[in-house]
Amino acid sequence: MNGGNIAIVGPRKSGKTTYLAGLAYHSHHEDQQGIRYTITIQNEDTRNLKEDAERILLPQKDFKGTKKRDKTVFQLPYFSFFIDYKPSRFKASQRITIATRDYSGELFDDLEKSSFLSNEDEEFVKDFFTNKIGCIVLLTSWELGADNKYHNMLKNFLEIMDRNNVDSNYKIAVVMTKCERGEIWTGRFEPERDLFDVHLKKTKDLLRQKLEPNTLKFFALSTFGILSQTDPRPNRLDRIVKGEPASVLRQPEGWKPYNLIEPLLWIAQTSKSTTK
Repeated sequence: MNGGNIAIVGPRKSGKTTYLAGLAYHSHHEDQQGIRYTITIQNEDTRNLKEDAERILLPQKDFKGTKKRDKTVFQLPYFSFFIDYKPSRFKASQRITIATRDYSGELFDDLEKSSFLSNEDEEFVKDFFTNKIGCIVLLTSWELGADNKYHNMLKNFLEIMDRNNVDSNYKIAVVMTKCERGEIWTGRFEPERDLFDVHLKKTKDLLRQKLEPNTLKFFALSTFGILSQTDPRPNRLDRIVKGEPASVLRQPEGWKPYNLIEPLLWIAQTSKSTTK
């Protein structure tokens, strides 16, 4: 059995809580190769998250993000899943275990300015690495200025990794999330080349320069997905709530996420301990 603790991080409004809710709510997923996955919820926090998806997302409301000052690290919700799948017709079924917390995006936003944070915030960021096999970094912007912002965030993120002597086996999956948007939907199959090289090249080049090839991979995913194969409009509506952007499902009855499993699977497979 592969798997372990994985940090899911990224700036505010990058869709971390919604991504986790999509995993909890949909017990069956299928990847681009047609491999089917079954998700089994393992603890009370994850069951509560599934109920939140039914209570909030399906009635077309938006999730409230986790705030930095709300809790200590160990008070954050802790989500645990089994993911079962059969790699091919002639291979035995496999199971991976996934466990993660719901971290505040404000922590990642603070990294744009400096790699030196307050003692309280440093403890949160250290938890991204402690007893973890890797992390998923969710990014969502490609507009003018986004590349510089993400470059600075990830440069400082890597500096903190170095200061904490994070094991060289620690894997980072960098994900363009909300890829149902028409401007980037067509780049989802080769995200490093067609999304990151085009829109976030400075950020991509930094990561390729600093990290070993086998510890870095680029992905695209969409928690909300599109309306249908014949109607590739985003299955989302964008709103402004209290002066900030928010997204809700356009057609809850047709909710079908895209590619939620692949980043987790890449980190979890053939992983080694990264604790020092």
